[in-house]
Amino acid sequence: MVAAASSARSTAAAPKWPLQRVGRAALALLSMVEGAAALAAADPEAYPPAAQEAMLDAGLEAFGLSISTR
Repeated sequence: MVAAASSARSTAAAPKWPLQRVGRAALALLSMVEGAAALAAADPEAYPPAAQEAMLDAGLEAFGLSISTR
């Protein structure tokens, strides 16, 4: 069982974010990953791995969490 998180607790990826924002960003990013996978399954030629990666990189960047190594 996971204990309830304290609002004073921080996260490694975004230490200054309140936990509610972290949770919302995590849900949004998970949804994007699932959506990219569904699009690729429906039309692999239109959504190859590079397109999926670009979509997810854009999502991370939108949240200020870009970790691009390019």
